[in-house]
Amino acid sequence: MTFGPGFCKLWLLTLNAIAILAVTTHQIIEWNYLNPDGLSYLEMGAHTLESGPARLLNLHWSPLYPALISLFLAMFRPDPVHEVAVVHVLNGVIFAADSTVCAWFIWRWLRANWDAFGMTERPALRFIALSTFVYGLFLWTSYEFIYVPRVTPDALVMLAGLAAAACCYGIGENPGSRWRYAALGIVLGLGYWVKAAMLPIGVLFLLVIWISPPGRAMRRRNLILAGATLAVLAAPLILALSLMAGKLTFGESGRLNIAWLNMNIGSYLGFWEGPPGAGIPEHPPRILNREPLVLEFNGPIRATYPLWYDPAYWNAGLKVRVSPALLLAASIRDFKTMREAVTAKQVLNWGLAIMALVRLIYWRRRWTGGKNLWLLGWGIVALAVYLPVFFEPRYQGAAILFLWVAAYGLLVDRKALRYQQVVLFAVGLSLCAPVLRDAWDRPRYIRQILAGRAHPDQTLRAAAQLRSAGLRPGDAIATVGYSFDAGYARVAGLHIVAQVREADEWWKVAPPARETIEDAIRKTGARALVAFKQPGLCLCPGWILVGDSGYFIRPFDPPPAAPKPRPTGPR
Repeated sequence: MTFGPGFCKLWLLTLNAIAILAVTTHQIIEWNYLNPDGLSYLEMGAHTLESGPARLLNLHWSPLYPALISLFLAMFRPDPVHEVAVVHVLNGVIFAADSTVCAWFIWRWLRANWDAFGMTERPALRFIALSTFVYGLFLWTSYEFIYVPRVTPDALVMLAGLAAAACCYGIGENPGSRWRYAALGIVLGLGYWVKAAMLPIGVLFLLVIWISPPGRAMRRRNLILAGATLAVLAAPLILALSLMAGKLTFGESGRLNIAWLNMNIGSYLGFWEGPPGAGIPEHPPRILNREPLVLEFNGPIRATYPLWYDPAYWNAGLKVRVSPALLLAASIRDFKTMREAVTAKQVLNWGLAIMALVRLIYWRRRWTGGKNLWLLGWGIVALAVYLPVFFEPRYQGAAILFLWVAAYGLLVDRKALRYQQVVLFAVGLSLCAPVLRDAWDRPRYIRQILAGRAHPDQTLRAAAQLRSAGLRPGDAIATVGYSFDAGYARVAGLHIVAQVREADEWWKVAPPARETIEDAIRKTGARALVAFKQPGLCLCPGWILVGDSGYFIRPFDPPPAAPKPRPTGPR
């Protein structure tokens, strides 16, 4: 088989095209999917388009992803029904960039290990096997962990991780080129603008390659240039967030998650009370009723769901005192989740075992896998940063990919690779198979969507049916139960100003007490109370089923007078 640079580019281009095409089918199927975090990112982008870049500053959500959303909204100018579809176009572009940079990473990785992998012996077969394996890992982590249709910046984190790794292998290849160190610093700095956790991960990454450089000739003093570039890019955002918070901070999402998940103080719904020493709430949602708990948050933040648009504002005043014992307990808890995510694919586990067995059969004292140690170290460090806070696999697609690439790369031997290449190719195909199989099954439904014959999903039906029930864009509503998935309200132009926290408790309230609470909710300015799936045995007069969406509405008639605006305080 003829082998050369042209063959390498053609094969990587083929893998890249297949990956983009497969995930594009998924994007089209999920064209209106909007997750809770995505609602906040979408509204930050929309508000930035309306009011300027100052709306990108948020102590919980990082600014680069909503800035890109704002750019795409400005390009396409969609109506509310198609806003989410435009964001999915952006996600498709990001994934295409991910896939292209993955091909670049594969090329850099193979060039760095060219002699160690014996690429001069049957190079075409070895190149196909190794590149298919890495692309399989990329598709697996993107499809199952990051889930490209999810409206989050996780695919951008993957992009930053792959680009940084490719830059490092480039440094190992040409250690005297200072611009490559600067490029590494730029990638890590932009990663911080994507997600706050990328700042400590980036700093630790520089420490890892200081200890275990990607090439023997790497000049460690040039890493100072990479660190300085990272600092220059991160400083403006750190300064802006610190001025906003009134203290030195690079973001509050980590601190809030520690409080919510590890200390059980504060909550996603805000901070209004807590144990002694938890702090004094500065901007708590107003409590309209205790049992069931009913919260009002009509101002100063105007968004579809204000509590999740700016969680740091509603949790202001919360004091988080972190102890080593607390962090250790959280790390032990999250380690199980991390282990299950990393080892979720049995084909990877068995493949690694077979690779190790073949390596033992062809054992040589001279070990040639040292150029992959730093990659293993970075994967471990990136995973470890999240363990004491909260681990979710979608945050760490790149780290999991690097762990497996490094683990397999450490076992590859130039003589053993004639047999190991079969394992690598088989594992890569097994990882690609679910994505390709799903893509193969989708064309019929895609044709229905493109022809406008697909049945509207629940979000669009609920928005249209709420408008037909008398609600108009700009109206305030209150909700019963879980309200993070309020995409229907965004499409309908509604904003939530009050919430009954637990739906089960609400339907058990006696009618006289329920009427009293409803009157208090009405006075917040809400035009109606909206609930999903009212229990069939509940005797609740005034509630109306809205079409076939599963939503019920309790209109307040006549509409109440608008309440006095709450004091905003410093923002």
